[in-house]
Amino acid sequence: MKRRKDEAVSPVIGVILMVAITVILAAVIGSFVFGMGSKVQSAPQVQLMIEDNTNAVTTGKTDALFDVLHYGGDDLTCADIKLQVVNSTTTDTLTWDGTNSIFNGSYLNTTAISDGVLSVGESFTVQENNVSDFVGSSTTLTLRVIHIPTGNIIYEANVRVA
Repeated sequence: MKRRKDEAVSPVIGVILMVAITVILAAVIGSFVFGMGSKVQSAPQVQLMIEDNTNAVTTGKTDALFDVLHYGGDDLTCADIKLQVVNSTTTDTLTWDGTNSIFNGSYLNTTAISDGVLSVGESFTVQENNVSDFVGSSTTLTLRVIHIPTGNIIYEANVRVA
């Protein structure tokens, strides 16, 4: 009787499958051991409220436009966020200026936040920054709060200033 020559095919395939499974398991275990995949940062969750400041907007150069109140969620580290204020023709981006404890832009700035962290219950006012009528009276503005590390917009709302 003659022997078949293809008897070794099954053991070879079995060895290849076992090696492949071992390599995949080693890669998965290695990624957990070295911390890959655990460094994903998420944006903070906040509840903010924006409302018109009670002062009337005039032709002055430092008018208070609106107030922003943090009333729930995570604390916001001011260095990790930027503010965008948009009117019909202009977008002003305000970034944290730790030396003066304010957000500062070309056209607008904010009142001081003493410790660089916006916590629940704290608020700040956005005001014109020595320019002539960034908004004018009876204008609708959009405020966006952007988390810089993730690039996510964590708050966006409109306010009508009078």
